[in-house]
Amino acid sequence: MPEQNTLEDSALTKAYRQQVLWPSIYTAVDVYIKRRARNADAYELIWRLIHIWECTAITLAAAAAARLRGFREQEEQYRAIRELCFGIIRDDRGETGKVALGRRPQSAFGGSIDAWIDVLGHVASKVEAHGSEYLAALRKFLGEEGIANSRKERDETRQGIDLGPLIQAWSLACDVPKDITRLKEVNVRDAFKAVNSFRNRFAHVPFPYDQIAEIHKRFEQCTTELFEVQPKATDGTSSLRGCIAFDRHLLQGSVCHRNGFPDATAEVQFLFNVNVKQKKAAESWLASPFLYVDQMMRPYLLARFTIPGDSWEDGTWEYVRYLAESNAVLTLPEQNQKMLAGFPPPTEREYKSSDEGDQTASQEAKIPSDLVSIPTTAPNITEVANIQTFPDAVDAIRIRKFSPAIEFIETFLETRPEYHVGWLWLGNAKRELAVDLTTQNGDTPKAEQLFNDSLVALQRAAQHRDPWYRAEAHYHASKTYTRIWQHRKDATSRENALNEAMEAVKLYSDPKFQSWYEHVMDLSSTLTQ
Repeated sequence: MPEQNTLEDSALTKAYRQQVLWPSIYTAVDVYIKRRARNADAYELIWRLIHIWECTAITLAAAAAARLRGFREQEEQYRAIRELCFGIIRDDRGETGKVALGRRPQSAFGGSIDAWIDVLGHVASKVEAHGSEYLAALRKFLGEEGIANSRKERDETRQGIDLGPLIQAWSLACDVPKDITRLKEVNVRDAFKAVNSFRNRFAHVPFPYDQIAEIHKRFEQCTTELFEVQPKATDGTSSLRGCIAFDRHLLQGSVCHRNGFPDATAEVQFLFNVNVKQKKAAESWLASPFLYVDQMMRPYLLARFTIPGDSWEDGTWEYVRYLAESNAVLTLPEQNQKMLAGFPPPTEREYKSSDEGDQTASQEAKIPSDLVSIPTTAPNITEVANIQTFPDAVDAIRIRKFSPAIEFIETFLETRPEYHVGWLWLGNAKRELAVDLTTQNGDTPKAEQLFNDSLVALQRAAQHRDPWYRAEAHYHASKTYTRIWQHRKDATSRENALNEAMEAVKLYSDPKFQSWYEHVMDLSSTLTQ
């Protein structure tokens, strides 16, 4: 297998020298190239490469989120992006159709790289370009059109990144998640996920020193391929290239140009497909709250939005420069009101107005994430009150009083068949009741039927419009198949358990889904020996 392009003649280095990368991405690349030139050790250089990937993911996602702000025809997708940024989830137990808002377990503004990658995934799968050259370029870059397979085709029109060499080197140092060991050439958004998984391992596992150099070599190779993906970084239409406009100045790479554009404003803007000499740009849009430019014309990228309590108004915006310098993090509590006004968290009113008169939408109710998983230990309650509402049924399930809860939910779903969270709870309850029956009486016909009914209910739950809830449905379906497999010892249930777990991992980046998938893989190895 021939070696890939070296760093010296790669598109990454060429775009860096041409000073055309987004300034935030440029700073991360600049540090890596300079520290590498000074023979920094491989361990440090791996972290510098991780910073390039993280900075690139955040920059591209932030620019897309800000760009959607201007499209009236994509208000639903703009709201979905804000949900991912702020960690918002709809909370409706299905009783009245009223909408309240809860919190996701992780968010982009909470500092989760996984959530930023989810923003990119949403752009690739749900967002239409609607004439935006940036969104069109980003969707192509992320891999909406698939990847090339042959080496010749890949070299000429690269749409994928070959993770094989990195995974091989990684596997010699420590364990690799089971779903990643199978990867070879993947699209960009899947590569982001794999690299973030590598980052988590590298941060928490003591890698052996004798493998670090090889891992660095292979990781650098993957990183250069990232900048070769079409449209590659040296192409004027690449989503990796852009300017920041601020008042009378343009920041491109590390260069500060005079802003001669006729529509220059005092607000920080993203500019895409820019020709500085001709004073032309394909498009420009407001960058707040994702970028901040200080008094020294240094651009900062949003890192986190922290709130001390439950009020967004008390929050603090934290910005970072991916440059090897002291005081790289900047906090702006005094800018909070202005930032929130430009990119507000979703409000209950938005859901009410968009769902008004839409029975299906109101039935797509959501409940807080802490209600979804059935706890292994019950609350200190000995009696179940008369079940009159859906929350009563949830309380009954929590203390493993499944039969009355199942009876209520089945009746409830007769009039609300599109209430997918109800099907999720029903699937959970029937599985757990089946488990109780098999524990007490062995593998009974009634338990067999309950397992089958659980799968039917979870299949209905998997039709939920929110990817996190769809992932929950597949996650619990995997649990049901695992229980069946433990009793039947059949290969079909085992394969179904693995497939459902993998589907959950693909749909949503949550450590719970990843851990469960690895557990099923380990269990499979144990039971098949």
